[in-house]
Amino acid sequence: MWLSICRGAAPFALAAGCFFCFPGPAISQSDQPLSIDAGIDQRQVVATVNGEEIHFAQLMMLVNSLPEQYRSIPLPIIYPELLRQLVNQRLVADAAEAKNYLEDTEIRERLAFVQQRILQDAYFAREIEETLTEDRLRARYDERMQDYQPQEEIRARHILVESEEEAEEVIQELSQGADFAELAKTRSTGPSGPTGGDLGFFTKEQMVPEFAEAAFALDAGAYTPAPVQTTYGWHVIFL
Repeated sequence: MWLSICRGAAPFALAAGCFFCFPGPAISQSDQPLSIDAGIDQRQVVATVNGEEIHFAQLMMLVNSLPEQYRSIPLPIIYPELLRQLVNQRLVADAAEAKNYLEDTEIRERLAFVQQRILQDAYFAREIEETLTEDRLRARYDERMQDYQPQEEIRARHILVESEEEAEEVIQELSQGADFAELAKTRSTGPSGPTGGDLGFFTKEQMVPEFAEAAFALDAGAYTPAPVQTTYGWHVIFL
């Protein structure tokens, strides 16, 4: 197996049968990370393994697959190791092909799956994203806004219990100064209980009618003076 990577005209031996030479721009002494914007030809050959070329674009694909903390390292620092990985990857892949791994059904299915994902990404990038111009987005936004009807939203908490008697007990505790959120954590059987009964913001149409009518009739800071019954149980609601 023969491997050659060039740095100017001064190749040096790495091991028996292997010669390395690094492209000048890729090992620039700049302390800024090299990238596809650094003026490097993406088709520049950075290595040749068994007569097959490895291009700078492939090295950048490997860079982009790294965890974020490694992508921030200047490329000249990690360049040799990245190149070593690409070379090893090509050598192992060649060995697998020599053993007819490509005839394996499972491997062919996995390759087809990866190919579909790549094609999907390419389609979105080239066919869809290119059409999403600022003018088209603005026109669509303006069109939607013409038909938009603002809806009132409120934010409320509630305490859900199983009986009217329990709900009345909750109201009694509130009238004696109990904190609604803390009471919800201990008394409410609903999924919002652990967060103090907080339901966030919602419109009238998002709640069952009985709950919505009672909640939207409240003043801010007030709670329902009587239990509110819905199909879920009995509620005490705080706006």
